[in-house]
Amino acid sequence: MATWLHDAEIYASIADSGPGGAADWATSRLAIYAPERFQRFPDDERCHDVVLAAAPPAVLPAYIEALRNTRPCTPGLANAGAALGIYGLLPSETGALGEAFRGALGNNGQTADIWLSYALSMINEADPTALSAAAAAVTPETDWVLPIVLLRVAAKLGALDEAAKEVAAEIHAQSSKDPHRLFAILVAMGVPLGPLAQSYRELEQAIHAGSHLAHRAPPSLTLNPGSIRRRQHQAVRQLLEGVTADPAAALLRAVFDSKESHAEWGLWPVAIAAWMRASAQKDDHHHHGDPLHDVLHHGSGGIPPLLAEARRDVQAEHASMLREAVEHHPDVSTGLLALTCLRRGGDAGIAEALLRMHGGNGNADIRTAAIACVAATHTPDTIPKYLASSDASLRTLGLVCAEWVPTTEVLEALLHTPVPADPTLKLQYTRALAAMAEPATLGHLQALKAEDEKGTLSEPLGLAQELLRVSV
Repeated sequence: MATWLHDAEIYASIADSGPGGAADWATSRLAIYAPERFQRFPDDERCHDVVLAAAPPAVLPAYIEALRNTRPCTPGLANAGAALGIYGLLPSETGALGEAFRGALGNNGQTADIWLSYALSMINEADPTALSAAAAAVTPETDWVLPIVLLRVAAKLGALDEAAKEVAAEIHAQSSKDPHRLFAILVAMGVPLGPLAQSYRELEQAIHAGSHLAHRAPPSLTLNPGSIRRRQHQAVRQLLEGVTADPAAALLRAVFDSKESHAEWGLWPVAIAAWMRASAQKDDHHHHGDPLHDVLHHGSGGIPPLLAEARRDVQAEHASMLREAVEHHPDVSTGLLALTCLRRGGDAGIAEALLRMHGGNGNADIRTAAIACVAATHTPDTIPKYLASSDASLRTLGLVCAEWVPTTEVLEALLHTPVPADPTLKLQYTRALAAMAEPATLGHLQALKAEDEKGTLSEPLGLAQELLRVSV
């Protein structure tokens, strides 16, 4: 039985102490341990993903208030707004959120504008002003975010096909430099490339895969004889005939209206086109319109409004179904639904399944890590075992989660954990020690500081000093 180091009163008192690292530490833990008392969205962007994964009741009002009160808007806060969709947190009524996004636009080239514009497009409220702001913000993400905003604005203005041709031309022109740009754009538009971007030997195999994911029979196509590339182009165009309202489908169709060929893409675009066609056909027999079913079984987890509806619908009685889904088809959207079920009283066995989904993978998606951290708080006795494991991946997972599981048992395990040699793990080890907010960590923290010649540990050491109120 775990013994917790701190209670909700401690977190609440520190959260109310004013802005700073300690307040962010406290308010993000209120989101997990006393969600009904969470009121302020943290400034520290390292806390954002865990707070969004935990989804306390006031997370949206708190985010909107932070967005309204932060001028200029920080890139981290804008990015959190864009992440509301992929965490399944979009509200059914988006008016207040859209107003906050528009109010935060700087229209001056600020980095935040690319994410604010993307967020507006996600809720179908982007307009030419948002598009102009996105175009002026030069960031590493511009190459794949700006085309999405352009396509969604163009769809509202009745100019989707023209915009799709423009983006397709840019993709072809830059394909030698960035052959995966189309991949990145489609993923960000909600297309399930994970299960479909496979190596297919035949066109029919790709068509079957896309149709099967949407629980549809593969359509019959009439393809002229020719090379596999020519038949690939024909297949994509035929599959997307009549799929006119979807910006992602318009882009894929425009890319394959060209005679350009990209062997490195393989046949996955055909599978995607088959999925798009099948998903556009809705009827009760195939359960389309049931968000939970669509996310779990039809590859719709990347569509923010559907994921949000599914997350709102999840209840404790879905535990068995969601645990099985995580174990057999692990992905982020399934993990979020399972975590929501766990947070609403579902079987604690879900927590261990979510930890296995992460598996100590150092390259895991940041959302997968956030899900694991919140899940770990529901199985705290697991973390000391991970920290003491002979398996390096489990030790890594233990360090990632320990930061969010402040128990005497985790503290004791951390104090007996050798300092990792790997710089990234050493930083995470320091963060976990600092987050314990316990004087017993002081000696270890001081030893780490003494060896930190380059200052790479300054962020967690500064937090520890603020929490412990002593010099580290």
